[in-house]
Amino acid sequence: MEGNGLLLSPHVDHLFDRGYISFADPGELLVSKELNQAVLTSWGLALPRSVGPFSPEQCRYLEYHRVHVFGKANGGRRGGPEEPRWS
Repeated sequence: MEGNGLLLSPHVDHLFDRGYISFADPGELLVSKELNQAVLTSWGLALPRSVGPFSPEQCRYLEYHRVHVFGKANGGRRGGPEEPRWS
């Protein structure tokens, strides 16, 4: 499925993959309470921040991410819930 990918810089992708950040369907950056705010400051991620609305396909993927990954940070270790298989 084409909607299950986001083009993020490597350091932001790391935060996304680990559940420290996610995005609302309209594009607002969501930040987990587990993330040290100093990380946002040092990486120049000022809040509030919006990247603009996502496509319906991306919204399905982001819904999964918000429910199963976001806010469930695992200290930077890989693992956790299996990602869905998109057909």
